[in-house]
Amino acid sequence: MSRLAKIDIRIDTLEPVVISQKNNTTVLTNSADYISGSILRGMLAGMYIRKFGGGDRGHEDAAFQRLFLSSNVRFVDANPLAGGQRSFALPFSLMKEKVNGDVQDILFAKDSQKGYKGIKGYGIVSDGKICMAHVGKSVSLHMSRNLENERISGKSEEGHIFNYESIDAGQSFAGEIIGSKEALQEMSEKLFSEKECFVYIGRSKYSQYGRCRLSASGVQEVDYTGMIREAIDEKGLLALRADTPYLPEWQNVDAAASLQELADRLSELCPGISFAVQAESVVSKQVTIANFVQVWNLKRADEPAIAAGTVFQLSCRSGEDKGWTDEAVEAVEQLLLGGMSRRSSEGFGQFRPWQQQELKMGSGLENAPEVKPVFSAEMKKTVQHILLNRMKGEIRRLAADDAAKKCGSLSRHNHLFSRMEQEMLTVKAQSGTRKAFNQYMEACIRPGSPAEKNLKGISYGGHTLLEILQGNYKSPYAMNFSWQEILGKEIDALAKDVDFTLPEPESDELYYEYWLWFFRHARKQTIKAATGKGSVNNE
Repeated sequence: MSRLAKIDIRIDTLEPVVISQKNNTTVLTNSADYISGSILRGMLAGMYIRKFGGGDRGHEDAAFQRLFLSSNVRFVDANPLAGGQRSFALPFSLMKEKVNGDVQDILFAKDSQKGYKGIKGYGIVSDGKICMAHVGKSVSLHMSRNLENERISGKSEEGHIFNYESIDAGQSFAGEIIGSKEALQEMSEKLFSEKECFVYIGRSKYSQYGRCRLSASGVQEVDYTGMIREAIDEKGLLALRADTPYLPEWQNVDAAASLQELADRLSELCPGISFAVQAESVVSKQVTIANFVQVWNLKRADEPAIAAGTVFQLSCRSGEDKGWTDEAVEAVEQLLLGGMSRRSSEGFGQFRPWQQQELKMGSGLENAPEVKPVFSAEMKKTVQHILLNRMKGEIRRLAADDAAKKCGSLSRHNHLFSRMEQEMLTVKAQSGTRKAFNQYMEACIRPGSPAEKNLKGISYGGHTLLEILQGNYKSPYAMNFSWQEILGKEIDALAKDVDFTLPEPESDELYYEYWLWFFRHARKQTIKAATGKGSVNNE
């Protein structure tokens, strides 16, 4: 058997993308978590026609037929990236403990334990840990303007609305194109001569949705024989998981009967060897496949399928009871990669080996989106404003806490703190700079005055309050100051995304905020202390 090859495809969303999927409401269009092989094939077919011409009759081109309409090439779903790898639909047999994150696989477990629930979604397995893939989504409200006069006026007479759920910009998906080495080499030369290109996919791609960046690897040979052998257990059973939905030839009563079609095809490929699906091992769900074919402008008939994430075990028996021979392993590999399903050219019926292993739920940043989001100038400005206000709020809280600790018992300084608060407001109105306030303190606090004596009498951080306010020493609150400790480690990445420079703790704005609120709360504390009513609530 000639070995199959593959091309890795990466799709980065530059705008929100709407990949509609079937739901039960008329006012919300849901988006899928992946880009199907059908969409991938249509996208690349459109690229081919735009590049080489043909228009509505492009399908008559011989090369087009070889690459897109034959069973020589399979376009496999582009799933979200996690930890730099293509994720997969996690097997339905995986269950996690609700408290500590332990994982059991009921495909292999002898006794199912209580307190576990199923794991849903896409992920990868790395170093014995399951790292979930994250797909960020948003919902946008739109007004329906179907009539010509409504489109011209820009408003709807009847007020119909609808909502699009879209995959957010700045996320990455990875798919595969599988086929003969010759076919993939031809496709690579015709479509992927440039390092990357830009495409539009999904709904409303002529308005504000759908722009993506596409890049492709070179042609690589694929060898799954080692993985297949490792997945065969001591009983001679091979565990397989459905990487994409499976469309059986016949509508059978249960999933085991549908999956037995695969075993029968393997038996046909290997005369003298009998393959069988272990019915009791099947863990599966059903899904409905719904497609809209743009070139037809028609909706394709819905089809029931066995969902990606289905797992089962396959046995192999020969007349001489040789078990898994090289011939059997190679036949399984060819069928896994070639697709064991109707519409295999659209990626349906892709299966992969699934190995028994000790697993735990992973944590960390493995599932963070890989592409930096693109923010508009207005959005950056808004986020910068929010960040600065949040920082001012933290500085005010810090000032209130320091005032409560330092000045609660200094009741005789009520007038001093009231005056200093007014001085801060005066300087702020005039220039608002730290330097101006320091100069003001040097000029206006006369030697020998009560204000000078009182400010010298208050020790703060190893220095007198007068020395600090005149700028001779750094403010105590700014010592060992860290925005990361106050706002969290993520603040650096967020600030970088919106071109925001984290301000120094003694920058003009924060210096003013701290001392204004320090004096304000110190005055309140002295009043409380003088009246014997205890400390003031600074929140």
